[in-house]
Amino acid sequence: TDTLLCCAALLIALFAISYAKSQQHATPSNSANQRVRTGLSDDRCVESVSGLLNGILLVFVSFLIVFENIERLIDPPQIESGRIVVISALGSLLNGIGLTL
Repeated sequence: TDTLLCCAALLIALFAISYAKSQQHATPSNSANQRVRTGLSDDRCVESVSGLLNGILLVFVSFLIVFENIERLIDPPQIESGRIVVISALGSLLNGIGLTL
């Protein structure tokens, strides 16, 4: 669930960025045609609400991770050591290849 919430936060940020860019292209840049915009039509408001939602999701994901780790400390799961060693070796190999590039 925490990965899904992180994806949702990224989608919210992507929406806010694309909305703000579309509003920049839609409004004329000369000072004679500029007007004061207020309310939800303002792209700054969308960016602020997006930041607020991302912050709330980040705190929620943090609490989920903390509670899951407390649960694992109380009742540790069984771990397949052979599988972990293979995945760790593969990860170390890929990190070594990445360092040489």
